[in-house]
Amino acid sequence: ALALRRRCGAAESALSARERDAALRASLAAGRAADAAGQGEEFMALELREALDALGEITGETGPEELLDRIFARFCIGK
Repeated sequence: ALALRRRCGAAESALSARERDAALRASLAAGRAADAAGQGEEFMALELREALDALGEITGETGPEELLDRIFARFCIGK
């Protein structure tokens, strides 16, 4: 999360308040995904999905469905 803030620090002023909020949520979710590595792949996948959704708010995309399908298929969530 800290590395993302450092990399994006210069560009922060170009982001709207909504985009900054989405970037922060994505960063926090990515950090939670890293922390969840020992708790199970399902927890990581959920946090990564949240991060992708937040980034999609910035880019206008909802996220690459193929990537999400592969992540969730690999982790067998709900099975």
